[in-house]
Amino acid sequence: MFGLLVLPAAAEPWLDPVATAAGDCARAGALDAFLGDGRVAPIDLARKLGEGCGGALATDLRPERSLDGWRPTWAVRPWLRMSGGDAVPDNLRGDVEPGLVTGTVGAAGALYTGPFTLLVEPEVQAGLVPGVTGGARLATVWGGVAWRGLSLGFGLRDRWLGPGHHGALLVSDNARPPWLGTGVAEGRLPGWFDRVGRFRVEAGAGWLAEPRSDVSLPGLLLMDFRWLPVPWIELGATRLCMFGGVDRPAVDVGQLLVPTEPHVYEDPDQELPDQNELAALDARVTLPLGAWTGLPVEYVEAWWQYGGEDVIGRKLGPIPYPSLAGVGNLYGAAVKVAPIVVTAEYTRLLDDYFRWYIAHRVYHDGFTQDGRVMGHFGGTDSETIFGAVAWEGGEGAGGRLRGWVDWTRRVGVVEALNDKLFTLMAEEHRLRAGLDGMWRLPEGGWVSAGYSYEHVTGVDFVPETLADQHRIYVGLAPARVLGGTPSGRARTPR
Repeated sequence: MFGLLVLPAAAEPWLDPVATAAGDCARAGALDAFLGDGRVAPIDLARKLGEGCGGALATDLRPERSLDGWRPTWAVRPWLRMSGGDAVPDNLRGDVEPGLVTGTVGAAGALYTGPFTLLVEPEVQAGLVPGVTGGARLATVWGGVAWRGLSLGFGLRDRWLGPGHHGALLVSDNARPPWLGTGVAEGRLPGWFDRVGRFRVEAGAGWLAEPRSDVSLPGLLLMDFRWLPVPWIELGATRLCMFGGVDRPAVDVGQLLVPTEPHVYEDPDQELPDQNELAALDARVTLPLGAWTGLPVEYVEAWWQYGGEDVIGRKLGPIPYPSLAGVGNLYGAAVKVAPIVVTAEYTRLLDDYFRWYIAHRVYHDGFTQDGRVMGHFGGTDSETIFGAVAWEGGEGAGGRLRGWVDWTRRVGVVEALNDKLFTLMAEEHRLRAGLDGMWRLPEGGWVSAGYSYEHVTGVDFVPETLADQHRIYVGLAPARVLGGTPSGRARTPR
């Protein structure tokens, strides 16, 4: 159930070789499996994909579990990214690349022994001009145990929940991940019930550790459910709940688990417990037409994520039940006629009363880390349109190239009062276009590169202000994975 991020030099799952290989196989209908967090394929699944469906990627889907029982196996993959420009990237693990020229060096390491896994990825960054900024951080530190479809772990690691390709309503890698401990059960039901498909259930709790202006160290509850009745249909439900924190009253555990009365009223001094909620339902349908019919259309895919900025209590007669409020939607579709893939995605997070992610009566900073939204990069009161045309090399080619464009509209909401919405004088509109790709090197390993340009009007909601910004980057993940056992014998990637 665990994975190792191979190439953090680029944003979004599209440029992650592990997630790419796993996604391509799932779309082709070749394997009845799903990707867990949607961002990094599990190690055991990745091994199968490397052998049977992504030969060019096989040596990068490492390290794998030791075949020697409890005998430890370890691996380290260094990586490098150089970037330049004044545009701030999205979906890059919370990294804002603070300098006009920014260099980042990291090493993703993994240790396995028996059912235990330890993932550690330190990185060091230096931003130049103006001045010198940067420092060191642990991008990933995570330990856990897995056995027969069950897993339990704790730490920091990137997540991406939901079917979105360019964004996710609740959990993406747009911000630094929270400290989180989770338990997962994945697999099929026994006997005749095997026919109903594959399930994945995850529940966990942790806290937000980055500096905040509202409540320090608020708690975070995560629940996620996935069901694949057949490999080409996925249905999901996700919930995030923020609660507690330093100097906050004790929570009601019952309401934390089932929020039939999630809010407290007539409490201006904030002396009573309260909780901040996000929830979403999602669906993905992928039709592997090529495998089914032999047509040149390899697959057609569509997805939808329907979320609420809040959970409110309603009643069906005398029976209370939770309901979504402040609704947002994410729609998307893709079609592949090899080697070309066309993708489109639209997200709307605009409501007359509810503010997506922020502005809770207690947790004003909401679901953010260092000011970056943990869900969709468009952020609060936004609308986003995305389109891309990509070339994907066939098996053995090991390369992909993509041209893309997105447009984001942001509304500066001041307050919702007496059913009236007060906004700032100007909206902010950002039009962005880019070209990026990744290529497998002759000796193995990957190099990635990209350029984007953006034009912004109404910068920070100030009328008649304009900005033109650029970003260029090059990333490298070398071919060799350093690894071995305590005896010093090197393990050759398969």
